[in-house]
Amino acid sequence: MAPKKLSAAVPPPPSAEEEEDIDFGEDEEEDYDEEEEEGFDLGAVLEPFLATEDGQTVCTALVTISKHMEMQNKILVKILSQLSKKEKDT
Repeated sequence: MAPKKLSAAVPPPPSAEEEEDIDFGEDEEEDYDEEEEEGFDLGAVLEPFLATEDGQTVCTALVTISKHMEMQNKILVKILSQLSKKEKDT
């Protein structure tokens, strides 16, 4: 079965004169300026939640946690190796 051809005519491309008259709303984007917008600073609002009184931020806390977990894993590997040695000896 052959595919059906569409009988709708394709409109001709717009001429150069018509293209100049098309407005895409670019003027609205140029008028918008974030500095003129009145609102609140998101960083200032979140600062109490993302930093301690000592000045420690979430990032520094995560780095500290990472270092502690790394040390704990090293200790656990040593304990496991000692336990496996004892198990082999018995």
